[in-house]
This record gives sequence, structure tokens and C-alpha cells, in this order.
Amino acid sequence: SPARFGQSVYQFLPHAYKYNFLNAWRLEAVRLRKKGLPVFGWQNELIWWYLLSLALLVGFGWAFGWLGMVFFLGQAFVAVTLLEIINYVEHYG
Repeated sequence: SPARFGQSVYQFLPHAYKYNFLNAWRLEAVRLRKKGLPVFGWQNELIWWYLLSLALLVGFGWAFGWLGMVFFLGQAFVAVTLLEIINYVEHYG
């Protein structure tokens, strides 16, 4: 979602987190419905990516304990935030 004119990056980020998440689910639902597949089935790519992220989180927890899980979640948050800041800069106004 593009940033509106006059919108600060701090105003943009919460909006982007929410609506990009919801838009990804909407687009995946449209894709699956066109193929006649259930939205919450194994063909849903978002479910697979979330399961992979969960497996990585568990793996970091197993290898490094709770601190590994905190690190993994922290780096994921930083990665998504940087991506959205780039989106803000490239599509501002």
C-alpha cells in the first residue's frame, strides 16, 4: 500500500503491517477460488510459508533456547519493517 502525501513513516508502518497481511490473504483466496480449491487447504501458499516460519522458530528455540526464539522473532520484525520502509520511500505521495 502506498504512503499518502503528508503521512509519516510512523503513521504508515502500522497501516502497512495490517493491510499488507490482509491483502496477501485476499489475493491468495482469489487465486485458490479461481482454481476451485478451498482457501484453507494445503494448496494455500501462505499457510506453507507460515508453517516454514514456525518450523524455523521452533528450530531456533531448540538450538538456542528461548533467546534464539526472541532473536528469530526480532530479526523477522526488523526485516518486515525495513521492507515496508523501502515501500514507503519508493511509493511516497
